[in-house]
Amino acid sequence: MFERGSIVRTVSIAALLIAVCTMTGCVRHMKTDVKSAFNEVNLGMTDSAQVLALVQTPETELRGDLISQDQTVIAAWGHKDEVKMWLNLFAFNEDTTFVDRKYFFYVDEHARWGWLMHPKWAAMVDVNVTADQAVLEKPYANENARQIAMLQFILDKFTSDELKVRPDNKMIGISKDVANEAIGTVLLILKESPARAVELSRPQGLQFELKSFYKGRMYLSEQDGIINMDLKTGAYAERTKGQFPPLTVITLGR
Repeated sequence: MFERGSIVRTVSIAALLIAVCTMTGCVRHMKTDVKSAFNEVNLGMTDSAQVLALVQTPETELRGDLISQDQTVIAAWGHKDEVKMWLNLFAFNEDTTFVDRKYFFYVDEHARWGWLMHPKWAAMVDVNVTADQAVLEKPYANENARQIAMLQFILDKFTSDELKVRPDNKMIGISKDVANEAIGTVLLILKESPARAVELSRPQGLQFELKSFYKGRMYLSEQDGIINMDLKTGAYAERTKGQFPPLTVITLGR
């Protein structure tokens, strides 16, 4: 009787969880291996041969990831069931041949599953770029102006880098749309309300509405000459950076 009761309770709890997710929606997160190359590359230290070794592995071949490259850019991307797509993009310093900028994009068109809740679509973007000294050393009126300049610098660099490999890559086009709308929206918000730039470094991040992607949450920081941007849109934007699953955890990521 005890074992039967335990089984019944377990089944009942599982059924309740499924019902809750079906009605209200549950968010699944990406498998972290698609971001492994981004995590392992170090700006100013990793060269092109090392990048290629990271994006050309038995695991990436098994996933069917593709690679596109220019003289100064390497892009590796893949997809699953046409609803999950990812991109790792690395841009190199022309003088040193080491990675100067790295970008990671992940899009899941069915990140939330359930009947009633929206949005189902979600994306995450991580960017690390080596800043030009002119950007860091310019005498800005205040920290807000400096944050705005760093964000514009990221957008300009990404636009330049993605142009070098875009013709080969559908995911590049999608990433461009996400970056342009999200960063462009934040820049417009900060132009109208510069004081909100301080939110980019707060635990809650800067939250904003997006026309195509429902909502967004952005973080921006600079350390030792490297500008870091963390962006979540759609269902992923509902959690702060601190609430998001750590890199070692994979939940609902088939």
